[in-house]
Amino acid sequence: ESVSADVFSARALMPLGGLLDLFLHHTGPGAQMLVLKGRTAQEEIDFAQKQWNFDVVAHQSITDNEAKILDIRNVRRAHA
Repeated sequence: ESVSADVFSARALMPLGGLLDLFLHHTGPGAQMLVLKGRTAQEEIDFAQKQWNFDVVAHQSITDNEAKILDIRNVRRAHA
């Protein structure tokens, strides 16, 4: 029996596109993803949106002016 998480979080693990794939494999419907990203956060979002559809809110980190905490929901693969 597989277990699915309601919240998935990661820091310095891999680019966003790879994290989205892991997210889909380990979560269920309505799950939330919280990811800490540095100065390239927007670039990673833009690149990932070529293969994925998702809703994202980028929150400013209070510990690093160049970092963001990405709150991602409604993840699904983009159709070509």
